Amino acid sequence: DTFARTLRSAFLNSAILGLMNRGDREDALELIKQLVRTKLDSAVTHCLARRLGLSDVDLVPAERIENMMRRRPQHASRFEDMHHREIGVLDALQLGAKPGDAQAARAVMEDFILQAGLRVSGGEKSCILDNTLQRHQPKLVLEYGAYVGYTTTWIALQVKAWGGKVVSLEMDPINAAVSRNVIEFCGLSDIARVQLGHSDDSADLILEEYGKGSVHLVFMDQ
Repeated sequence: DTFARTLRSAFLNSAILGLMNRGDREDALELIKQLVRTKLDSAVTHCLARRLGLSDVDLVPAERIENMMRRRPQHASRFEDMHHREIGVLDALQLGAKPGDAQAARAVMEDFILQAGLRVSGGEKSCILDNTLQRHQPKLVLEYGAYVGYTTTWIALQVKAWGGKVVSLEMDPINAAVSRNVIEFCGLSDIARVQLGHSDDSADLILEEYGKGSVHLVFMDQ
């Protein structure tokens, strides 16, 4: 159940991120320890643990996992069937890159994306985006559609140079979980974040948080 495990871990890591963003450190720590005890932790889980001051010595998996603690799905759900390529991005990262090395992680992502046939912004679009970012140096970029976090991490790496931020809107909860884990794996969670929800609603939430006129660049890949 590789895809099922990866997906469950991604969602739980996203929950930990949410707790951390809310300032709920104790609950975030407890959830991390639960993931480790039930052997649902990933490289992203350990990235989050280090941000909270835990070391690998503090994270000890249980010798025996009770069935009630971790129920193993007997069959792949339609979520894994429909998103197996997107979920595969996380597996590829954890096998081929070191957490925190965003450039190496993106190289692994590029190879996997080409092999899996995922549709992301590249070629001429990426050149236009690069030139626009460097020319205007926006402080806040709003991206419509995070997908697997490929473009989000690239924008984050660019705007990091001048203290910018990027918020990506994503309505698919699985893609949102994958992209949040990708961003954390790359060590860019302090620069980039994913807002779950339809753009009609989530764009307003961003404006409420940052203020009117705060978005300096909008990127929509169609």
